[in-house]
Amino acid sequence: MSIPNDYPQMPKEFWQKFYEVTQVPRPSKQEKKFIEYLEKSAKSAGLKYKKDRAGNVVIYKPATAGYENHGAVIIQSHMDMVCDKTPERKIDFAKDPIELCVEDGWVCANGTTLGADNGLGCAVALGLMETKGIKHPALELLFTVDEETGLHGALELDASMVKGKKLINLDTEEWGAAYIGCAGGIDYELKGEFAGDNIGGNLLPVKIVVGGLKGGHSGIDIHRGRGNAIKILADLLWALGEKEFFISQFMGGAAHNIIPRDAVVDIWIAESDLKFLNALCTEKVKFYKTFLKEDDQALFITVAKQDKKSSHKRALQPKQQSRLLNLLNVFPHGAYGYNWEADCPLVTHSSNLAIVKLVDGEFYLLTSIRYLEKNEVIEVENKIDALSKTFCLQKIKGKSYPSWRPVFDSPLLEVTKRVFLQEEGEEIKVKAIHAGLECGILKDKLKELDAISLGPNIKGVHSPSERIEIESTSKFWYFFLKLLESL
Repeated sequence: MSIPNDYPQMPKEFWQKFYEVTQVPRPSKQEKKFIEYLEKSAKSAGLKYKKDRAGNVVIYKPATAGYENHGAVIIQSHMDMVCDKTPERKIDFAKDPIELCVEDGWVCANGTTLGADNGLGCAVALGLMETKGIKHPALELLFTVDEETGLHGALELDASMVKGKKLINLDTEEWGAAYIGCAGGIDYELKGEFAGDNIGGNLLPVKIVVGGLKGGHSGIDIHRGRGNAIKILADLLWALGEKEFFISQFMGGAAHNIIPRDAVVDIWIAESDLKFLNALCTEKVKFYKTFLKEDDQALFITVAKQDKKSSHKRALQPKQQSRLLNLLNVFPHGAYGYNWEADCPLVTHSSNLAIVKLVDGEFYLLTSIRYLEKNEVIEVENKIDALSKTFCLQKIKGKSYPSWRPVFDSPLLEVTKRVFLQEEGEEIKVKAIHAGLECGILKDKLKELDAISLGPNIKGVHSPSERIEIESTSKFWYFFLKLLESL
């Protein structure tokens, strides 16, 4: 795929690599092609590299003259990207490159996620690998796999591949900020069966779609009050309860770390009730737009008749339908606590109702919990446990990953603050984030690790509106080179 005519040119070392990164498919758990690209890049540059059993790769760049005794620095990013798209966009993320475009000073993608999270970090590391004439200690360029589905690459990292005691993570999305803490997390799955019967009589099959929502990152956007399509659809069906209808299938959400933007349900209903249903949909859209933020004002709910012959003929029994709607309407979603002592309100714990699927009576639900302090989230975990028992569902607890507790007085942070002040003439902001970074896991594995996380401005991550700011990215590149020179 060709580079857009207005694609940024400088700094060439970064933007060329970022383009290359976006052209290599790298969905979570399908990073093989990108690993091959990293290996080829290392060989081309004449650098040694290692790969562990999980697929994590470390490329080693020796220290420049005079920096041999400064201690190695780990530059860390993750290979995989969240794959999401607008409904009309046709793409196979496992095979197709990302189509880039440039709009108002930002690089974005055509109807898909851009993958700047964390293709930005990968491109910076690759740019460092091939850039000549810069001064730096020994660099251990660590690329991890499968971060987006639960930080599995970092969890399975062969720690013997890295020796550095200073870590710079490149997964932060805010220029002018140094992140020194992040949330931990854990996923829960609920599974079960919902009994159904064959549909008879003169009912019509109808598809109801909720869409147009912003969605976003289930960590950094969970407190912004964005609509959850699953919750909105469940509320609509609850309100439809005064009419007789039967749910056939229900689907919503895309991934554990995305706030659901779309949801769809297939129902059977009397033709005489279609007018009521359409009016209810219109009423609900107006209702939600009274308080949803500007990002979600494109919310829509559509109703479309389906072909009787090709529609699924089984639907939930009334008691089973009540069981489903009760569960979805009470299931926890949103931010549950804040640290008001931080520079800006910091979410302490949250839950994202991420995916719901009901197909042929088989039910599946995935929710993602985040926390800064593990004990704070026990109340939410207890609610999920109680719901699984109340609604007779199997609960499966996923792998947890640790939070990264903030450290405000580390040597690496002090150097970063000093260099930023020298280069930009202002103080860098020191923050923590309610999202999962691999720093917490790596600190547990590598011990005595001094870590920070940095990056330029990236907006709309985990959604098709994802974009990277050209100006702050260029500033970040030159600042980062000065930082390495000072370590």
